[in-house]
Amino acid sequence: MPDVDAEWEKFEKEHSTLFTENKPFAIRQNAGFSLRKIAAMLVAGLMLTGFGYAAVRTSFFTKGWDEGASDCPKEENRQASVDNTNQNTPPLGEVGRGSVLFQDARLDSILMQIDQYYQVESRFADEDLRSIRLLFKWQKQHSLDEVLLRLNGFERFQIRREENTLIVEQPQAEQ
Repeated sequence: MPDVDAEWEKFEKEHSTLFTENKPFAIRQNAGFSLRKIAAMLVAGLMLTGFGYAAVRTSFFTKGWDEGASDCPKEENRQASVDNTNQNTPPLGEVGRGSVLFQDARLDSILMQIDQYYQVESRFADEDLRSIRLLFKWQKQHSLDEVLLRLNGFERFQIRREENTLIVEQPQAEQ
């Protein structure tokens, strides 16, 4: 059986450059951790943190305008309410190439712009439907049928197309 003390002395001689007499756990100077390397790692870490923060902030603020809020009429994205006043809020304006964001805009003002663009006419079966307010992103590059499909995702009204006429009516009760 090997002598443990003899093996320890042998190990200590082979690895004596890592230890000093007064500091048994001191790391030798050339062990690979220079102050420059540590500083470089800190700077790189700070830069990565900054880039990550910028990416999160940028996506948070642009999501609602480019892709989010009204991109698809999911339940949490639907914002329809009836307002009995005759205020006609214009859309927020152009968002990007071929996109218009309507924010708290009346349905009749949204359809008026869609009518002009696609050269159709809108008719309302119920006058109360005109005052429904929506948050909706209209992308002009979509066909009229695609726009109507997205608008029909809202529960407060239903739009059907008959040739060059859009008919806005109350949604039919599902059986």
